[in-house]
Amino acid sequence: MMRPRMAIWFLAIIFSFNGLVLKDWFYPQRAHAQEIGGALQNCQISPSSPAKTNTPSVSGTVSNEQVSGIIVIFSNKANPNEQYKTDAIINSDRTFIAQAPYTYYEDANSQGVLQNSIKDGVYQVEAIASGADSIEELGSCLVAQNYTIDTAAPTVSSITLSPPSPVKAGTLQVQVLFNEPMDQATSLVASFGQNSPYNQYSFSGKWTDATTWQGTTSISSATGDGTYILSLSQAKDLAGNPMTPDTSFPFVIDTTAPNYQPLDAFVMEGPHNDEDMVNTFNQHDVSVIVQLPENYDRNDRVRIKIIDAQNQIVFPQSVLASSNRVLFSHLDLSSLVDGDLILETWVEDQAGNESKHLSALIGKDTLLPSLTVSPLPSVTRQSSVIISGRTEPGADLYINNEWVETDEDGYFEAEFSLVEGRNEFLILAIDPAQNANQLKRVVFRDTTPPPPPSGLSASMKDKGVYLSWQPVSDAEYYEIWRASTNFILIATVSATTHSYLDTGVKPGESHIYKVIAVDGLGNKSEAASVSIVIPSTFAYRVKEALVPSAQAAGPTVTPPEKTVTTSETTPPSSVEEGKILGEEATKEETNWTPLIIIITLLVLISAGYFGWQWYNKTRVKTDRW
Repeated sequence: MMRPRMAIWFLAIIFSFNGLVLKDWFYPQRAHAQEIGGALQNCQISPSSPAKTNTPSVSGTVSNEQVSGIIVIFSNKANPNEQYKTDAIINSDRTFIAQAPYTYYEDANSQGVLQNSIKDGVYQVEAIASGADSIEELGSCLVAQNYTIDTAAPTVSSITLSPPSPVKAGTLQVQVLFNEPMDQATSLVASFGQNSPYNQYSFSGKWTDATTWQGTTSISSATGDGTYILSLSQAKDLAGNPMTPDTSFPFVIDTTAPNYQPLDAFVMEGPHNDEDMVNTFNQHDVSVIVQLPENYDRNDRVRIKIIDAQNQIVFPQSVLASSNRVLFSHLDLSSLVDGDLILETWVEDQAGNESKHLSALIGKDTLLPSLTVSPLPSVTRQSSVIISGRTEPGADLYINNEWVETDEDGYFEAEFSLVEGRNEFLILAIDPAQNANQLKRVVFRDTTPPPPPSGLSASMKDKGVYLSWQPVSDAEYYEIWRASTNFILIATVSATTHSYLDTGVKPGESHIYKVIAVDGLGNKSEAASVSIVIPSTFAYRVKEALVPSAQAAGPTVTPPEKTVTTSETTPPSSVEEGKILGEEATKEETNWTPLIIIITLLVLISAGYFGWQWYNKTRVKTDRW
């Protein structure tokens, strides 16, 4: 019986033998490669990548005696079917070397063309060994995966100046961009000048990445204005190809400020004509006009900035000076506070040199002007009214479109005629920013007198002449006049009183009475009149003399003018009957009624007292009994 360890060794030998037989059967070429693996060793290419030569060489050693031929293939990485091939020479010391000339194949189906160099590009390089029959591949080695051939000098792709040309005094920065990665160990030499070799002034800088170099220099008035040429040289690419000196970039230095400045600047509202010029404005959206002199430069630009009291700034884009009136339209000034603003403007040439600045004081005012008007009568009989009040100092004041002068404090006063009936006054204040505030007032003028009292009658009553009449709806009070020869005002009574007792008459006299209704404005009606003769004695009743209308018969007496003094037109707080203005009232008889009442009360009290005493005495006697 076979031991287990011996059985295991036996099976391993069988399986190994079977595996070699099967591999040789299915993969005969790989069987040889495996058998003679490492037929090529120490494969290398010269020069190293990137190479600035089109004729690189590949070398190495042959470690298998069966190798009789070696082919080196350069496959373009961009198009692997594009290849360069060359046969290597195997030396007696079993080393090999492959070099130009090469057979070039455009694609897999093209005929080879003999060439002495390989064009620039990135290649995969491989060496393949073959046997005597040149059919079997005995081995290969990958010489290079990405081999770069670069024989072209680097070129400048772009040059950027900051600030751009023309440049003013200050720091000037240049950025140079190359078309391929550069050797950052080799510095670029950048200079500029007005004459070849353009190296009067230089830039100092460094590589910021594989393709970009940046440098700076200082420009001053001493540098000199004019056109300069930028010179770039001595930079190399990674293959070591030096750049061709580049002097193709001109630029202009301008350190001189414009020889003129703005003449004027002002804010505009409306359709932008001269009538819309203002120093103070009431809008957030305005325009600004800058006036330039006749010698302005059309290539220059105009700038403005507006500053408020809190140092907030509106700084719009510059505008090209296409004419000597430069418009900045639709400026949004909503961020600026109300009050005085500084409008600053200047001219800037193409290099950024600034002219002298012009400053103007403007104002932003979005508030309505204050406006107060002194009280006016709602109704008056006067032919004119004085309107007075106060507004914001500096504001224009108009009353019914008529300009009214104001003093330095804004006070105004003006007299206006009144027409009969309704008089409407529109008081309008407009401040320098064109903010408008207005008030309306209405005054009625009433010169129409009330109608005369109707139904005026006179009769003897008590101790005098009793007058009565019908009320007048528009009356404020009534004036009562009496005449024997001339009319005198004897009383005024309120509108609620429609009668009057005149006790200042004497027997045998003949009197004419007139009653006039007066309204609240002092307008007086026509007089209603009545006449009466006082009997020689008051013992009998006199027949009433009644004149119902304002045109009752009576002596021809001229009544007083309607316009009376204040004492005549103002009704008294109370009217005492039986008195004539300017005369003492007749002394009245003694009134005994209060005395009689007092005596009666005393009698009653005494009777009560003595009655109470008698009652008490009577009750005591009864008790005794």
